[in-house]
Amino acid sequence: MQGKSRIAAIGIVLGAGMALAIYLWASAGQARLFGYGFMRLDQGQLVVNFDRHLVWLDSRGRELSAKDLGAAGLHPAGDFDFFANGDLLIYHRAKPRSVWQNLRAFFRLREGPLRPDTTGPADLTRPDGFYRCALDPVRCQPLVDTEVLPARSSRFVIDRRRDLIYLADTSDHSLYKLSASGQPLASRREGFAFPNQLLLRGDELWLADTNHHSVVQIDTDTERFAEVLQTFEVAAGNSHRWPHQLAESDVGLWVLLGNHAMADGKLRFLSATGELSQPLGPAALAQAGLNDPLAIHFWQDALWVSDFSEPKLVRLHPGTGEVFDVQSETLATLEQGYRTEHERYHRFILLALLLFALVMVSGSIAAWRLEKDQTRRKLSAWTKPAEFDVGGEVTATGRADILWIRSGLATWHRRLPAVLWFCWVAIALLVLSLGFGAAGFSPSLLWLMFAMLVFLGVVNLMAQRILNSIVKSRLGVIGDSLVLVDAAGRRTVARGSNIRYSAQFLLADDVAVALGNQNLRFFAEDELKRWVYPRLGDAHKLSAREQWAALWRLRHPHVTSAAGILAAMLIFLLVLEYGVS
Repeated sequence: MQGKSRIAAIGIVLGAGMALAIYLWASAGQARLFGYGFMRLDQGQLVVNFDRHLVWLDSRGRELSAKDLGAAGLHPAGDFDFFANGDLLIYHRAKPRSVWQNLRAFFRLREGPLRPDTTGPADLTRPDGFYRCALDPVRCQPLVDTEVLPARSSRFVIDRRRDLIYLADTSDHSLYKLSASGQPLASRREGFAFPNQLLLRGDELWLADTNHHSVVQIDTDTERFAEVLQTFEVAAGNSHRWPHQLAESDVGLWVLLGNHAMADGKLRFLSATGELSQPLGPAALAQAGLNDPLAIHFWQDALWVSDFSEPKLVRLHPGTGEVFDVQSETLATLEQGYRTEHERYHRFILLALLLFALVMVSGSIAAWRLEKDQTRRKLSAWTKPAEFDVGGEVTATGRADILWIRSGLATWHRRLPAVLWFCWVAIALLVLSLGFGAAGFSPSLLWLMFAMLVFLGVVNLMAQRILNSIVKSRLGVIGDSLVLVDAAGRRTVARGSNIRYSAQFLLADDVAVALGNQNLRFFAEDELKRWVYPRLGDAHKLSAREQWAALWRLRHPHVTSAAGILAAMLIFLLVLEYGVS
């Protein structure tokens, strides 16, 4: 590579790296945007959460007041509710979740509560935890007896008559009964799978038991806390079986059901007798501009629904689906700011993709102009099937015994089988360390982990068979004949028309030896040209169909292992679709 070529190569690497950096930065920026959260009633008004803001609305959707909790150094994460005296309870999370937590969340692994931070953060930010806030003006203090700090998602509801807090630590599959100061009075850490919204309906406490696909009523008595009193299974077809939001009405519960990704929500109504119906037409939410419903609340004979992907809040008639306007200057400003920031990051993502495309095109042009002959050979290798010249003058080896063709594999090629096993073991240990933490995991996640490890193990085993067949095969020359030895040790000596060949394989009798391709030959190319190719002048050239048919008849690892990988992939996809709940 000449000086100009080196400069061009450095430019390509720097340009591609810059494009990748911009793409990752913009994607992370979009992920950090917070839109609508949940909704609660407070003294006859509906309170809506948007990022760090709370907005109070009247029954017709008109704004009455708004508070910015960010001014108090707080960032609400998830749920909120009000005590009987009007004080606000929030869970504050100062910093985004760690990569480790996001990884556990991605695999839906159980994660126990955090330990309270008794030292406080090194900077001036408030420590994570529950805060009770007086609102006029905003003054917030941590709950004095906090012992339970959910690591990831959680939901809670306040019993205002009894001054109690009911908490669902979703990622720990646990329920707690807390005093108003945060002191645990009772708990239950088994029997539920990703418990989600808690809802008080009079004296009844209801729970969306998400991964058990049910809505349950649980006991609130301290001695029998969280014992299941009633269970109603809910689903909107096979695809939407995960209830995560509840809304109370006079005659039953509205239930929002998500798909396996907890998205694309569908609304259903659960009667007091457990009958599930669909009062709103299937297109009602879409017609209201809701693509990914997040939170629901039934109030003043209207269904209030907020959207996650598109920052939007609508008020729907529960029977007709008619949409009524929400008139809030604060929410309109926040929505516009969200869209502006989201679009800005989206433009940077497009810029990164365009930059990457320009780098690739410029790199191709530079390669053509600076290294034309080498580039032409590479393009020819990519676009044309691998071929080689056969026949010609046969050169005697000058020896009576077998001349073995030198391997074309590098040392690291031979170490690949061990490396693959090491990678599989490392992945298995990682998955087990994620799942067998102190907090345990659910049976469905155990099944998912087992299926994933089996799938990776099958893929690894099949790859091992292919690599071993390549590494252990041998090819030699004796007189005018070729000696073929496969990975199983089967050997044959053949010449002339008894040999069949293609650009990738040599076959004779019941033995097949892989040659590789023109970009990577498994035997030394110079020795193949000198000793092997001339001895194929009278051999039978195989078509692609004939080659794979012959390899299948021999049950060669290249074809059987490829079939095994495809079958394992199909089974794993079926397990993901139908076997994990």
